[in-house]
Amino acid sequence: MNNPMSVWVSQVMGHPVDVPFPTSTEDLLHDRGRNRFLHLNVDLPESVDLHVGVQVGGATAEIYAPRGATGLPVVLFNHGGAWFKGSAEDERKLGMQIAEKGLVVVNLDYALAPEHPFPAGLDDVVQAAHWIAANVARYGGEPGRLALAGASAGANLAAAAAGVLCSEPGHPQVSALVLLYGIYDLGPIAAFPGPNPVFEAYLGDDWRDKVADPRVSPLQAALKDFPPTYLSCGAQDQALGLTLAMTGALASAGAEVTASVVAGADHVFLNIPGVIPGAAPELDRITAWLLAH
Repeated sequence: MNNPMSVWVSQVMGHPVDVPFPTSTEDLLHDRGRNRFLHLNVDLPESVDLHVGVQVGGATAEIYAPRGATGLPVVLFNHGGAWFKGSAEDERKLGMQIAEKGLVVVNLDYALAPEHPFPAGLDDVVQAAHWIAANVARYGGEPGRLALAGASAGANLAAAAAGVLCSEPGHPQVSALVLLYGIYDLGPIAAFPGPNPVFEAYLGDDWRDKVADPRVSPLQAALKDFPPTYLSCGAQDQALGLTLAMTGALASAGAEVTASVVAGADHVFLNIPGVIPGAAPELDRITAWLLAH
């Protein structure tokens, strides 16, 4: 298992998985249907209503709403998958576990590369925030209490969307931001020579010319405008350095920021609390923080 992804993917899948390094866009498309999280969607919270295929702006979403509740805070959640794979369904159980704590979760199926490269996915997130402001009350949510959240590439999109929504007039207010093991700055990656199929698929062949764009590398955004932010990452995750860098940049900009590093955890650990002992307590901390903000 030469690819470090093999370690955490094996944890999620429950058996050894060798994840090869992609060498082309065709490799990415082939990988899209492999190693999904659908097997985790068992024992779903019974107190949460599941709404599938809801048209949310230019995309669709799954919405999870605690049964019978009204006026709840809302989380716009963006799944992981390196901008080219993954879906709301893959994150269904995690989203419903967040919802059962007393939040309405809009789990977005944003546009995927390479068919829909940057900024299509980001545009979907921004449009979804506007849709929530106008429509989420019918699902028991309070439009004025909106948090953005995301995992891995979805954390990149959530942070990039926060930069857009919080720095430009005419957008819905974002009250909080939760970033899970995300990629916040592509600059260090661009320093390595050679092709990178993932970033080429997402940003195009000239992707290195775009890494300073705050919509691509949100660490470069006007962070002083960001809402209170909670960052979470596993101590074994290769994304930890970027999490710490984003935490430091937010603090230096004067934004309210909380960072949590979970011992013994690798990437996407929150999806597998039965495997990672620290996952369930961390999700409790995240949801308590969301409700407080």
